[in-house]
Amino acid sequence: MLEPRNVAQNAAYPPHSPSKEINACAVNGLNQLRRADWSVQGRQSFYTLDAMRAIAATAIVVLHSRLLFDAQWAPNAYLAVDLFFLLSGFILAHVYDGRGMTTRQFITLRAIRLYPLYALGLFFAIIQAAAVLGLGHSRATGIEDIISSALNAAFLPSPFPSTYGGYFSDLFPLNGASWSLFFEVLINIAFCTAVFKRSSVMKAIVIGSAFILITSALENGNLDTGGQWNRFLDGFARVGYSFTVGVLIRRARFSAPPWLKRIGPWPLLTILVGVWITPISANWRGAYDLTFVLLISPAVVWAGTQVQPQLYFRPLFSTLGGASYGIYAMHLPLMFATAFLGLKILHVPGWFLGTGFVICMMLFAVWLDRVYDKPIRRTLANWAGPKLGMSVSAQQKYIEAIIRRDRARIQ
Repeated sequence: MLEPRNVAQNAAYPPHSPSKEINACAVNGLNQLRRADWSVQGRQSFYTLDAMRAIAATAIVVLHSRLLFDAQWAPNAYLAVDLFFLLSGFILAHVYDGRGMTTRQFITLRAIRLYPLYALGLFFAIIQAAAVLGLGHSRATGIEDIISSALNAAFLPSPFPSTYGGYFSDLFPLNGASWSLFFEVLINIAFCTAVFKRSSVMKAIVIGSAFILITSALENGNLDTGGQWNRFLDGFARVGYSFTVGVLIRRARFSAPPWLKRIGPWPLLTILVGVWITPISANWRGAYDLTFVLLISPAVVWAGTQVQPQLYFRPLFSTLGGASYGIYAMHLPLMFATAFLGLKILHVPGWFLGTGFVICMMLFAVWLDRVYDKPIRRTLANWAGPKLGMSVSAQQKYIEAIIRRDRARIQ
């Protein structure tokens, strides 16, 4: 569901020399980028945040793969969604603050970033829904599936109850994980408006969202909400609190004490894994979830912006972080298909099937990131740039050159 650290990872560029017009646009782009993004000048890369994204996506796959494992190894991993929202707020503020982009330019770039993998996940989900309908296991009609597919394709929720399995009244019955992407799109649109330009409004969002989350935890017993119509407001609260706090963390730029920078990323990653896999009594789950969302998650992400892994771990963290969105966007339809084939037809042992699925899902997402997602986003960015009056390629090529220089320095 989160984007890479900067726009550089969204495109590669043709080897020929740019025209004079592109060079002129590039100069303007360079000036904007130099004014806007301190990381380009300061060579800041958030490899620890990449690792957090990768672990969060994997934890969610393990959570939803309980059907394969016939056990629950990550009972609290639904809280990883709140971490995703927080990371998204931080990254968007880091990349786009001060860029002087129009609303149309920003939304177009966000659509280019989010839609290719979302569309592929929806494609897999539609195939699965058609197969389930053909086998006679769906409560829905073909018309409902068609309408749901059309709405979901536009990042809009379905008005129907679950078309096959799952919980009643899912917002996105074809690919249930897409509910968080829907709220991500809504908060992204708000981000490029005046709402996120006034600190007083942002603080009000944080306080109001925290109040709704506390109320929801007391009423529902946990914060595993937001993906159903009857808990629609909870989705706004989850994205509103975490995303806004992420933006505030980026803009505050608190400096870390020296001892924190020496500990490295491993204690932070261990905290996240521990939170997501620790069994919690139902009586304490609401308080547990609130503590993580309101306090632990912001603290861990802030600390993650201050520490770096060892040099030899950085390529791994970057690769897995880049694949995390693909893991999240596609794992549910592929998991259901794997369960049907592996458990119903081939009778593969659950522990073996579950472990194999998690590993294959990660490898598949890494492969898709390289051969599908990045090439498509590169093509769309090069096509959309001139139409939006901006040299997307020139700006991205500049940042990519900075990253290549930095990697050469640390190797």
